[in-house]
Parts: sequence; structure tokens; C-alpha cells
Amino acid sequence: MSKTGNALSVRRGRPRVVEYEDRRKAIVQGAYSAFLELGFAQTTTAEVARRARVSKRAIYEVFANKMELFATVIKEYRYLFMDLPRPEDEILTLEETLFRIFRLDISENEALEREAILKLMTRESGFFS
Repeated sequence: MSKTGNALSVRRGRPRVVEYEDRRKAIVQGAYSAFLELGFAQTTTAEVARRARVSKRAIYEVFANKMELFATVIKEYRYLFMDLPRPEDEILTLEETLFRIFRLDISENEALEREAILKLMTRESGFFS
């Protein structure tokens, strides 16, 4: 609300649109959970939109198609299975480096998430060959 003279004016119209990055993040998270639960073929943009609490149009404003969305999900969640690239100035033994690259130091919950996304990638790889 702003004060003009003695009267208060109330902002009218639609509420502010969620910022692009927040919307994108919600879409990727919604897609991630849908792909894990339903697989690539059974996941629809309507389901992703429902989980992300956005419109289908909002999804297509950010991603050209479901394939691009899937690729983005894999890219953004790859940290679960590989910690790459490594810092150039890192000085570790080969064993320590491999330990970090393959994320052998993760929690039980992270290990379950990693297993789920690796299964998803393996199961759905036929769609991308």
C-alpha cells in the first residue's frame, strides 16, 4: 500500500509473478519427483505443473520440451553421483580424489537419492538413444 495525499491506495490486479529463477527451480524439483516416481514416459507436463504449482504454460516458457526438462533434471542432480569438476589446485592422493569424485562420503538419505536417480537414468536411457 502507498499513501497518496490522505488516502491509502491498495495495489490492484494480479499478484506479482514468481521470479523466473524461483519458478525454474520449482519446475525442476517438481519434474525430479515426477520422473523418479513415474518415469519419463508417464510423466506429463500437467503432472510437473501440479507438483511445481505452476501452469503448463510456465513450464514451456522455461523449457522447450519434456526432453530438455529431463536433461536439466539430470544435470542439476548430477552432484548426487559425481563431484566434478574438481578444483584445479586441489592436492589429494589418488584414493582421496576418487573417494570425493564418486561421493563415497554421503549420508544415507543422499545415498538413497543417488540410487533413485541412477535407476531413473538407467531405466529411461532407451528414450535417448
